[in-house]
Amino acid sequence: MTTRVSMENLDDLAELGIEEDEVTLQFDNAADHVKKLVSTLDNKTLLDLYGFYKQATEGPCNIPRPSWYNMKARSKWDAWNKLCEMLPHEAKVNYVNLVKSLDNDFMHSSSKERWVSVSIFQQNEEILKDSEKTLVDYVKDGNKNAVGSVLETIHVDDRADLLNELDDDGMSLIHWAADRGHHEIIQILISYGTDVNLGDGEMQTPLHYAAACGHKECIDVLLENGADINIRDDSGLTPKDATTDGEIEKMLRA
Repeated sequence: MTTRVSMENLDDLAELGIEEDEVTLQFDNAADHVKKLVSTLDNKTLLDLYGFYKQATEGPCNIPRPSWYNMKARSKWDAWNKLCEMLPHEAKVNYVNLVKSLDNDFMHSSSKERWVSVSIFQQNEEILKDSEKTLVDYVKDGNKNAVGSVLETIHVDDRADLLNELDDDGMSLIHWAADRGHHEIIQILISYGTDVNLGDGEMQTPLHYAAACGHKECIDVLLENGADINIRDDSGLTPKDATTDGEIEKMLRA
């Protein structure tokens, strides 16, 4: 979860000698660095980054909400619009803070080391050792061997509940795999009993995720295993409605 920066925090930044031009420089560096990370980020993180970026560069959302059938555009609009009261400076700091939490290398690549050393928003999350990782961590990492090994150790009576339960983000293991584009892990999860049409907290199936994220190999695996192209989410949208990619639209035609 991204932590918002309060006005009190911004005052603290001023006291530390971090001027607006330094924040802007870090923001620009972070925006460039994100280009290297895009393929590894989940949809929610990408939307958070989009919202902060638009608020930082353009201020409050000033365009009409996209039509209901364009789920991608509507999600981006919602991510921006919810920050309507956030100051552009605050949005820049939140953007930089989020990028730092995603990749520690960004902090070392910055030309303004003083920001790193004094930032009260610096993230100190440790990279998990393999011994500390859970099944969902392996799914997110795309570690298919570890996923298979862990599932093999779980009693068959317990597997169904584990495979089809939703986490605090409203997602199951197969949703994470579809979101990240790990088609081989999707196949493994299905072979162990995952419901291919399982709905998340908003009744979006793994096929919705794969379509929205443009993961064609995931779509192939899901369709080969009986994914239903006609399931609608809470907004009434099918997986086909989640994409603007012409090739994917063809793949999802009835």
